[in-house]
Amino acid sequence: MKSLADLLLNHKVPGVRDAQIRHAIAEEVSRLLNIPILPKQVRYKDADLVLAVPPVVKSAIKLKTQEIVEALSARDIRIASIK
Repeated sequence: MKSLADLLLNHKVPGVRDAQIRHAIAEEVSRLLNIPILPKQVRYKDADLVLAVPPVVKSAIKLKTQEIVEALSARDIRIASIK
């Protein structure tokens, strides 16, 4: 009888790639802004980035948008817009 690990070996686990992207985005934004951003505050879909943060933090993000986009593109994460 096959184990669960053997069955899932050849199948993608849904949501794992999304979780990795959210974690990478939170890590880069936190590093650039020196403000802790949690992966649960990040939503990423179709190159649109939405951060659930206070307005003061959103202002800081708007000021450093280009730096954030460059840092994420270095990690192969494409960003079309930040909201």
